[in-house]
Amino acid sequence: MLCFICSFDSSAQGFDWQYSSRLPSSSPVLFIGGGGSAILYGYHSADIYSLGEEYRCGDYKTGSETGFSGVISGEHWQTGVLSIWGEAGYRYSSVNFSSITDPEPFKRGGKEYSLTREFKMKSIFHSIEIIGGIKWRIAPTHIGILAGIRGDISLKSTVEQTESVVTPVEFISEPFSYAQVPLTSIRTFYIAPIIGLGYDMELGRGIYATPKIIVGLPIMSRSSKISWKSWDVSAGIVILIHL
Repeated sequence: MLCFICSFDSSAQGFDWQYSSRLPSSSPVLFIGGGGSAILYGYHSADIYSLGEEYRCGDYKTGSETGFSGVISGEHWQTGVLSIWGEAGYRYSSVNFSSITDPEPFKRGGKEYSLTREFKMKSIFHSIEIIGGIKWRIAPTHIGILAGIRGDISLKSTVEQTESVVTPVEFISEPFSYAQVPLTSIRTFYIAPIIGLGYDMELGRGIYATPKIIVGLPIMSRSSKISWKSWDVSAGIVILIHL
């Protein structure tokens, strides 16, 4: 009976943590890691024209986000299949919008033209990222289902806009850049629920890596003035060591 208990305990989290069959040991439950990193891509839906003069004539509706994060992480196993995990670190992201105006008729030298302009807006976000959640391991595999909440604390956010003429060909111009300005309406604290999948890979006794894919879902606007929501997907890895 004792052998059965020790064998089960040493295999918690799906790994055999036992160093010796003569010296059975309990499974470790607390792991801490550093050097975790992820790349991210997101889709943004907004109504940014309503912010007014800060964005000139751009009428932005959809945009794309790219970025990365670097975190420290921790995980505490409640049972062999259930854990509580958390991460904290730095997150950088760049969101790009573009908008083409309706043709604007005008005359020059007695000739009629139809002018079309393109506006582009690039928003840069620097923030502290804090994540907390649970993981359910699908026994007997090492695949885990992740769920939790991500909070972003804004450190700095700026926006830069460019304007260029795209038609007619006689007036095509290089993009004219407006100076960077702070995004004063961006929320200082942003919350998003997350879901995802991970896979625990044993690297040695008391150490494992978890590559994972996480999806962030919108429940609030990024701006306090307008509707600005985002969906994002991040792919990354963390390495955890038993304490």
